[in-house]
Amino acid sequence: GRLKLLSLLSSGRFVSTIVLLVPVAIHEEIIFRGLLLLFLHRLGCRWSLAVLLSTLVFASLHVSQGWLAIPQVFMVGLALSLFFLWSRSLLAVMAAHFLFDLLQLQLTRVLLPLLERSAA
Repeated sequence: GRLKLLSLLSSGRFVSTIVLLVPVAIHEEIIFRGLLLLFLHRLGCRWSLAVLLSTLVFASLHVSQGWLAIPQVFMVGLALSLFFLWSRSLLAVMAAHFLFDLLQLQLTRVLLPLLERSAA
């Protein structure tokens, strides 16, 4: 899934990458940290359980990126949830999510061709 996304975004289209990643970070953080995490806590879950459950849902909905992505997405979701509880700022978590996705995409753009050449 990630390689398919990368192929859709040509390396010369940095602006289109930004335009894609900003809404992803915004809507995922509103749904998972701003709504689901807080909703689970209001239902009576301790913060630790609310973080765990919301992070599990977040990670499981990224299965289209491949089964190996699930542990990574889980850890990122966990970090974002803890950052949200610490900062009490959904905007800060949106920015962190965006920056993580942008960095990951740029590293993949640089490293993937190198890995493909060394495997050939």
